[in-house]
Amino acid sequence: MRGEVVVVVAGDVDLPVHGALAEAIGRAARTAGVQRVVVDLSDTVFLDSGAIGTLMAARRSAAVLGVGVVITGASGMVRRVLAVTGVLDALSE
Repeated sequence: MRGEVVVVVAGDVDLPVHGALAEAIGRAARTAGVQRVVVDLSDTVFLDSGAIGTLMAARRSAAVLGVGVVITGASGMVRRVLAVTGVLDALSE
């Protein structure tokens, strides 16, 4: 899709990764002409609660810029955690 940037996230998303995830989404949202940031979780195997907070904070920050944030590709335990917390619904296309 034109105006879209994909941020690919792989492995474990825990405390050492939160800052890098927030920065990657923020940098993508600030790219000229971007209307939507897609966070691809296809290769993500673990998300902690801080990662969920990071995703939601990134969504709020991007919204201020008029940019949407959605997630895609979540499966297994990652998908279950996102569903139980309501993040899957909040950040789905």
